[in-house]
Amino acid sequence: MPNEARVWSQELDATGLHLKEYTVSELADLFTAAGFSRLRIMLGTSRNMRLPVPVSAAPLLERLLLLLPAGHAVRYARSMPPGFFRVIRLVGAKQ
Repeated sequence: MPNEARVWSQELDATGLHLKEYTVSELADLFTAAGFSRLRIMLGTSRNMRLPVPVSAAPLLERLLLLLPAGHAVRYARSMPPGFFRVIRLVGAKQ
């Protein structure tokens, strides 16, 4: 149950929904299907701390992360600068 729904669940019946959580690869496929021809991924939370990642690398990186035991993946993510993997921007442009 999403956090915001959990707050109100004691007082009200659930009336919301939890949207699907997409992988970057799934979003890139949706962007391409919608007509975006140039895509890029930006990791990081600030202007000074952004790492461009090729869209073609997303499926490989996602598979590698899924192979890690849950505790290792969490420890790895927490060892990065704050919010680094929490903010992933997929930018698309139509030509």
